[in-house]
Amino acid sequence: MSIGNNNLSRIIFKDFLEENQYEQDGRRNVFIKNGKKIAFSITEDKIQCRQFYEDCSGLVCYDMSENKYYEFDRSDLELSDRPSRISPATGLKAYSAYPWR
Repeated sequence: MSIGNNNLSRIIFKDFLEENQYEQDGRRNVFIKNGKKIAFSITEDKIQCRQFYEDCSGLVCYDMSENKYYEFDRSDLELSDRPSRISPATGLKAYSAYPWR
């Protein structure tokens, strides 16, 4: 049985939090670092995040093919024009994000 990408992302994110002793922000793949909210994503090819929330200051992306973490400030990211998700409970918008290259 294979694990879907969303479940795999949650597992890797949980391990990342434990290894680095970061606090998760709610139920989403967002953690608190130095008082700032940082989105977390996994990838196998190009660095990206499908749910970069508008209240986040940065992104950590784990590239599974290289077994390597990449970290970006919000100013280093290009966000999609339209939200990829809007939280029904809070109205918080999430965008696809890609590092400037």
